[in-house]
Amino acid sequence: MSTEKLANLKVQLEQVLDDNRTGGIQVLVARRGKIVMYEHLGYANVEKEVPVTEDTLFRIFSMTKPVIGVAMLMLYEEGHYSLSDPLVRHIPEFADLKVF
Repeated sequence: MSTEKLANLKVQLEQVLDDNRTGGIQVLVARRGKIVMYEHLGYANVEKEVPVTEDTLFRIFSMTKPVIGVAMLMLYEEGHYSLSDPLVRHIPEFADLKVF
């Protein structure tokens, strides 16, 4: 795991906060069962300036994207596909797709 890339990730997350795209962020990166990055940045409540902490609870309205994202990453790590694979290799129905 690259400490330089993790530091860059933190800089990018801080930029998201600086651009007011979100109020608070919590990120955990683990590799081989060990936590290599755990950051909580910004505010849980922006108006009251309550900071994000380790025990901050986040309301998640839709779990479809995170669940599918984790499943796709697991399949990628197991070598079931490559990011450069054409879509039709896995979903043949897209072979003759026409765009209007």
